[in-house]
Amino acid sequence: MILWRTILKPFPLIIVFVTVGLLACTKSSKESMSGGGAKPIVLRLGHDTDVDNAVHLAAVEYAKNVDEASNGRLKIEIYPEQKLGTDHAMIEMARVGELDLLIPPTSKMSSVAPVAQILDLPFFYPDQAALDKILDGRVGKAILGSVSDKGLIGIALWEGGWKHFTSNFPIASPKDFNGKKMRVMRSPLIMAQFETLGARAIPIDFMETYKALKDKIVDGEENPLSAIYSMKFNEVQTHLTLSRHAYLAQMLVGSAKTLAVLPEDLRQILLSKGVEMTAKQRGMARAEEVKYLDLIKKSPIQVSELTPAARAEFQTLMFSLVHSFEEDIGMDYLKMAAEDIGVTIPKDDSVVVAIDADLSGKSAISGQAIYRGLLLAAQDVNAEGGINGKNLRIMAMDHQAVAARSAANMEKLKTRENVKAVFGGLQSAIILGEMDTIGQMGKDGKLFISSWATAEAMVHNQLKPNPLFRLSAHDKLTGPFLAKEATKKSKKIAMLLENSAWGRGNEEAMTAALKTHGLKPKIVEFFNIEEKDFVSHLKKIEDSGAEVILMVANPGEAKDIIKTLISRPKNLPIVAHWGFTGGSFGRDLSTELQSVDLKFLQTTAFLGNKRPMADKVAQAYLRTFGGESVADIDAAAGVARSYDAMRLLALAIKAADKNPKLSLISAMEGVTGFEGVVTSYKYPFKGQRDAMNASSYRLGRYDEKGRIVPAEGENK
Repeated sequence: MILWRTILKPFPLIIVFVTVGLLACTKSSKESMSGGGAKPIVLRLGHDTDVDNAVHLAAVEYAKNVDEASNGRLKIEIYPEQKLGTDHAMIEMARVGELDLLIPPTSKMSSVAPVAQILDLPFFYPDQAALDKILDGRVGKAILGSVSDKGLIGIALWEGGWKHFTSNFPIASPKDFNGKKMRVMRSPLIMAQFETLGARAIPIDFMETYKALKDKIVDGEENPLSAIYSMKFNEVQTHLTLSRHAYLAQMLVGSAKTLAVLPEDLRQILLSKGVEMTAKQRGMARAEEVKYLDLIKKSPIQVSELTPAARAEFQTLMFSLVHSFEEDIGMDYLKMAAEDIGVTIPKDDSVVVAIDADLSGKSAISGQAIYRGLLLAAQDVNAEGGINGKNLRIMAMDHQAVAARSAANMEKLKTRENVKAVFGGLQSAIILGEMDTIGQMGKDGKLFISSWATAEAMVHNQLKPNPLFRLSAHDKLTGPFLAKEATKKSKKIAMLLENSAWGRGNEEAMTAALKTHGLKPKIVEFFNIEEKDFVSHLKKIEDSGAEVILMVANPGEAKDIIKTLISRPKNLPIVAHWGFTGGSFGRDLSTELQSVDLKFLQTTAFLGNKRPMADKVAQAYLRTFGGESVADIDAAAGVARSYDAMRLLALAIKAADKNPKLSLISAMEGVTGFEGVVTSYKYPFKGQRDAMNASSYRLGRYDEKGRIVPAEGENK
């Protein structure tokens, strides 16, 4: 029996053969397809470039070559311009066998193949010859092989081209990026590249970039010349800087599920013809680059090239990213690349503090807030002489809110000798799943710091020694705080909570707090992670007679709750935990939120904060990452807490470094005397692991632009 997929999608622009596609086949069907009378197998190939791009033109020829070599038994339909979805969506489709072939940029493959980020290293590759050594040598093979355990088969590295900057401002040195907003792919390394330059990195889908540039949502972007011209970025930007600062490869990838059920001879044809097409495709892409530069020069955009002196300045500044991402990419691969192209990676004797958080997923705003707070603190520590003369460096590890990725990251970090501590991210569940590793880190003299996650079990653990310290809210206190705020609106309270340790912990704390007021919840509704339909939950809450909702939810579910709530006959007010503030919730629902009474937990940040350190750090943030006012600081409370926690950690590292008999855990327990953004710290960890109490808790709300501001009466 053969199981077939009927094509219900819109017809592709290029149809090599119109039929149905293969989902799977049994051994007997493979044998039948080897005969001449069987129907051809049709595979779907998706990519994101336009039909004039060398990637698409090569894909068309690839499909023709496969057709001819298989005598018509194997055909490929091509869907260009993200007809089947975004690159990230197509990657996931291929992993589960819903798409057969795709050609995404390597930058977007970093979620499943972190080593692919090696091509994004800015100002690392001196020329085309060096780059070709990487693509066709052992590093290129490693990139292709790195997806084999992710449900994918890496076939070939085709060419997107050298990346250049387009902007609405001239670029002659790194300082020209200061405070600018730059569109980026959702890649931690690319985001860090622009943030190291002092710009604000804003992830925007490729197909939405033209509009973002035209509407001046962002000030610039980076791309190969083919993309700049075909997407007409040169028509909505004033400057093109020929920087050749990094490289964009296009990775021809197959679905492992598809290739596993193909007859072996057809499988080999599919793979070999993809490899054979590589040299021709790159030649086409390089010829295109010359053609598109000539065409771009005929448009009004001003074209310039970086001087050798400017390039050297960029190289010096950008080389820090090699060390910041050495664990994520893999130090072995970085050394391999450096050897192959004759680049020397300087020895790094910095004191390293790592962050393991979601830097590019649904809760990336929280990870970026933590990361930015750490970077600002490191800048100040280094300006004051570093850690006893050594530079303090922040290493970024992106777990994308995936527990398995976090586990892999933590395994790498626990063995790094110069890593003194790791900062975790928003998700309590991920941190709780890493407690054994955190315990081992403690035995090795390393610390784990939380400046966001709130689960009570994190700090009240059985680890001996206990290396986990927190400067954040904690649910033993957030429950009573939120319950008290809810009672100000009504005594008839419902709870709508995520069905997780986080949600159930808050339910316990909130219920206990209500009991002290002589109250109990009218109803408690739990929802599952990734749940979409909240009509039933909200109807039960309405029927209970509740007049206010206590909510504990993360961004995805919170969006659906709010969208459902505003369509209900009773638009009940909500008092909530802060989980959803770690994503793009506010910006995505800025209109809907104006018709909802939503208040949520925050801690002291920058708005209305009269502390000298608050103003100092806020202004440094705006200079470094952009923004017109303090209200523009994304997830500001997370930035503030992370800054303070890093400064306290730096004091502890200094003390332990000076006294070999003093463990870092003991030094952290004894740290004192820092005037921070949030508060003054006098022995914040003496006899405890939580440095913050309810006196720093506030209520926040979203303004009309989706920014977090103090709720009414919360202007402290």
